[in-house]
Amino acid sequence: MNLVNSTGNKVRYSFIFIGGIIFFVVALFSVNWSFLRSYNLAPIPEGSDITPSDVNPDSVSSGDGVVFFSDKAVETIRKNGERNPQIKQWLQMQFEIARASHNRAPRPVKSLAELKSNLDLSASAQVEDEFNRLIALALDARMNGNKDSLKTAREYLLAWAGVYEPNGYPNVEVAMSGYIMAYELARKNLSGEDRATIDNFLDKLFIAQKENVNRPDFDGQKWGNKWSLHASNVAMVAFLERDREKIAYVKNIYFDQLSHNIQPAGKLADFYPKELLGNVFERFPFLKDRTYEKGVTFDFIHRDALLYHRASIEPLYVIALIAKNNGEDWYLLKGEKGQTLEWAFDFLVPYATGEEEHYEFKDTLIDFDTSNKRQTWFKPQDGISTLTLATGLYPKYKQYANINLLWSSNMPVFVTYEQ
Repeated sequence: MNLVNSTGNKVRYSFIFIGGIIFFVVALFSVNWSFLRSYNLAPIPEGSDITPSDVNPDSVSSGDGVVFFSDKAVETIRKNGERNPQIKQWLQMQFEIARASHNRAPRPVKSLAELKSNLDLSASAQVEDEFNRLIALALDARMNGNKDSLKTAREYLLAWAGVYEPNGYPNVEVAMSGYIMAYELARKNLSGEDRATIDNFLDKLFIAQKENVNRPDFDGQKWGNKWSLHASNVAMVAFLERDREKIAYVKNIYFDQLSHNIQPAGKLADFYPKELLGNVFERFPFLKDRTYEKGVTFDFIHRDALLYHRASIEPLYVIALIAKNNGEDWYLLKGEKGQTLEWAFDFLVPYATGEEEHYEFKDTLIDFDTSNKRQTWFKPQDGISTLTLATGLYPKYKQYANINLLWSSNMPVFVTYEQ
């Protein structure tokens, strides 16, 4: 049982929302993690016995569920547009996109996985455009009462619900986050029949995800970013539906990530059991005495890349934000060793400010990263983007925030924060 692989890995392009927030990085690589199947990096630990009865009753009360866009949040967007010129400009652009889409027919696809496996970047870009339009349509309908935008958004939502077949792969179906956001914006203005159709589709999405990641041969493990992505994907469905059982399932994964993905300061042997480490110190002697700062993630240790650190913690942030929007302070929860999500964002700060530099993938444990020459200096602005996103739960990061460095597709969530 080894922490690392000794053979090359198959390259697969992913269009992925880093951390679950809504943007595509079309050329981000994903590695075949089949070498990790020789062990199970922890099913839910014994201590993680969260049950539906542990879920805040306010999260499952009557009425529409909340992901990001409660009535209060929509009003906050409106006020932010009045006060902030950049947000005002962004909103105007969304309304223009919406109205330019009224006569454009939806273009659903049957499988996002096929686009990924075929490396079809042009088709991936079309899917990105599809969901950007859908969000713009739903936003225009919700904020301005535009009936034509609502009509077109409905057509898009039903077309995708009728054509797309969920496959359950988190790093592929994170793209569906855009669909769920748009549905949340439009939901209260759709008929009961339409809502039932779309809700049934989202249930299929949830079930496919849950069944896939719990397969013994799933090419991911429960201490890395694929499980973070999975949890953020299904969290949107769980809270939108106000389903106590689904919410408990998400909370268990979130707690597991706090306990095993994010670590206190120390060495590798302090974090993970001997049977997991295998011969890692023989293959990589430098790891034995390397000390990590508090807040380091499994992905950073494994890949020696802040890219993967960010890809691991941003989905967890999304989960915590959704929970907060439903009266649950998961962002304050602590793992088995006292770990918090905030630790992982603090870990990023010196790299975002430029106080410290990091050469990405230099000491990666994955052959693929080395053979494909992924090494490059980490760009501080990418760290600032992540910290800007995190200001919704952690105001202390506002001192670093820069809306100009925020990924443009993160804006639908960012604009719901009180500025």
